[in-house]
Amino acid sequence: MNLLSKIGASIGLASALMSGYLMLIIIPMAQTAKSKLKTLIESEDGWASPEYRELMEIERLQIDWGQYVLLVGGIAILLSLYPAIKKSKMGLIGITLGVISFFIGAAYGTHMFS
Repeated sequence: MNLLSKIGASIGLASALMSGYLMLIIIPMAQTAKSKLKTLIESEDGWASPEYRELMEIERLQIDWGQYVLLVGGIAILLSLYPAIKKSKMGLIGITLGVISFFIGAAYGTHMFS
């Protein structure tokens, strides 16, 4: 029981760190790429530009990382659920971090709020 709650809390912490990286690094980078991509598409040869592919990959990073955070947050919830029911504090920490990360991942990894 104690080991399961520690594993769940550590995975919850990892998912929280991943969601922080998503929000602080990936999303501003994707928004910058999106604005550059918009101006590139409006130009005459925007689709044929080699920069177009790079910008599309950077923009896709937001969805990819959001899906990773969603998955790891869900795993943290599942692993911490049983210890949290048994009133383990580490299990409650794991569930809290997992739920926060799950919703951040759902917001940025899916088209739920598009």
